[in-house]
Amino acid sequence: MFDYNGPKTLSQILSERAGKPTTLNAAIEQFLSDLLITDTLSDRAASRQQSVRAAVEDRLKIPIDNSYLVGSYARNTQISEILGQGIIDVDCLLILKQTKDVVAKYYSNTDGGARILNELRDAINGYQGLRAEVSRPCVTLTWADMKMEMTPSFELRDGGYFIPSNEVWTFKWQETDPIKDGDLILARNKEFDGRFKHMVRMIKCWNRNFGKPFSSFGLEALAYITTNGFRGLDVELPHFFRKLHDYIGYEVPAPSEVGSRVHLRFESYRKHYILTFAERIQRAFYLGSIGQHQEAIALMGSVFGKPFPGVK
Repeated sequence: MFDYNGPKTLSQILSERAGKPTTLNAAIEQFLSDLLITDTLSDRAASRQQSVRAAVEDRLKIPIDNSYLVGSYARNTQISEILGQGIIDVDCLLILKQTKDVVAKYYSNTDGGARILNELRDAINGYQGLRAEVSRPCVTLTWADMKMEMTPSFELRDGGYFIPSNEVWTFKWQETDPIKDGDLILARNKEFDGRFKHMVRMIKCWNRNFGKPFSSFGLEALAYITTNGFRGLDVELPHFFRKLHDYIGYEVPAPSEVGSRVHLRFESYRKHYILTFAERIQRAFYLGSIGQHQEAIALMGSVFGKPFPGVK
């Protein structure tokens, strides 16, 4: 495991206090801090989820058993946008009460969830002056700083949920279990003393810096199945990128192993870049271990981009 060796000099301390880390460890710590969603935005997301659910129940007149925040926001693996640009995604799972009438109207009509999505969109459209849109399998509301995706669902007796299909030409609801996925990832993170989510956030930042070739959930699922122990970021990050290289063209299951697998698609002519990133990360940690911190920080910044310290 990589650690800084030796005490910091006064100039190093002053530089770090000025926001200019002079060691690789300090740069990574600042990087991880800058990737966090602010408490203000987190509180706003929780408040909006509750108010939107109340509006849905009032306008749609459909009984809802419960609603949950799911997805990377709920798993605490979502990353902040660059310098306040862009918005965060908040996923909300709406659990419909399974009365005979509700099931017959929305599930047994073999439309793959089209009716409930359209009615949900029409009911919530205009809420706080916003335009609601169907984006299968959910309905979205978009504020200046946040997009909320509301997915109607039916809870299954043996666990998991049915949600509308992703494609308009598919007339069956699809099975998934985002709550179990979240519980498993949170448990894995606890098992590794919080370091798993640090690695996942860094990987997601790399994905953004590289043009978002992979789905956020696909990367998180791959990290879950390929990280069986945590020996430190200096070991686990290069290991992940080598595994990513091996998995390109294949599908990975959700942590819960419920629902569709995620296909890791990537242009074959760029596949070798994945190994290049693994080599740069490994080299950066080596340079940091021998005191060549500026070179190490520059190498790491070339992989992860903004907001890694020193990246313009």
